[in-house]
Parts: sequence; C-alpha cells; structure tokens
Amino acid sequence: MKANPKGQTSSTKMPRYFYSAKSLKGEEKSGILEAKDIHQLAKKLREQDFILIKAETEEEKIKKRKPKISLPFFGGVSLK
Repeated sequence: MKANPKGQTSSTKMPRYFYSAKSLKGEEKSGILEAKDIHQLAKKLREQDFILIKAETEEEKIKKRKPKISLPFFGGVSLK
C-alpha cells in the first residue's frame, strides 16, 4: 500500500495480464499474472525460464469483446 499526500494508505492495483509464453525447450504456457507493466511481466516469466510471446491487459481483452446481439424477429417481415 502507498501513502497518499494526506498520509492515508491506498492500494494501487497492478494490471492483470493474460499472456502466452514459451521456454527454450519448446514448452508453452499461458495464464494470468499481475505486473506493473509488460516489462515486469516479461522479467517475471524470464525468471521462470520462459519467453513472453503475447500479452494483453484484462482491460484490453474486455475492450476487444464485441457484444453479440441476435434479433431473430428482424428478418423478412414486411410492414406493407
């Protein structure tokens, strides 16, 4: 927790990253890790002998989702 200018503590939440990584042996793994930024994420994975292949924050992943709306009653109905 960090202290703000008024001396109160507040928790600053690190972003969660969805990632894919690969080891030099060819092992693949994916998952979710918290990290300050993508550089820290890559460092955490290197410490486990994995190389970061792909990563996106939870927020980015949510933004990419497109709602799927199906309106079956809007097809082939004439108002005449």
